[in-house]
Amino acid sequence: MKRNVNLRLGEFTLYALTGEERPASDRIQASAARALRFYLSDREFGGADWAYPGFLPDVEGHGELGLELTVDEDLWSALEREAERQGVSPAQLAEHAALYFAANWDAGRRATDLMLNDRDD
Repeated sequence: MKRNVNLRLGEFTLYALTGEERPASDRIQASAARALRFYLSDREFGGADWAYPGFLPDVEGHGELGLELTVDEDLWSALEREAERQGVSPAQLAEHAALYFAANWDAGRRATDLMLNDRDD
């Protein structure tokens, strides 16, 4: 079963998530679902950056875009439970999950690039 959710994500978050300045809706949908799954599955293995950072202000961000996402009901329910456990809104945790996913993907890509460059030397 699917669920429609409304989120406001910053332009930076969308770019980090998709690698595109103006991503297509289907790209956002796929990337957001992947980010949420990755974040929730990494709970036991995530480092200090896994939990929502308590130092972030609870204010509206500049340049946010309203999005309607269609996500799996079970996935969104799991995110809601985790958000409640951490004491933040599901929207806040969804944005954090997107940035967490992007940071980990970028770190993995950079590690791969370093390994490939070492072979060339």
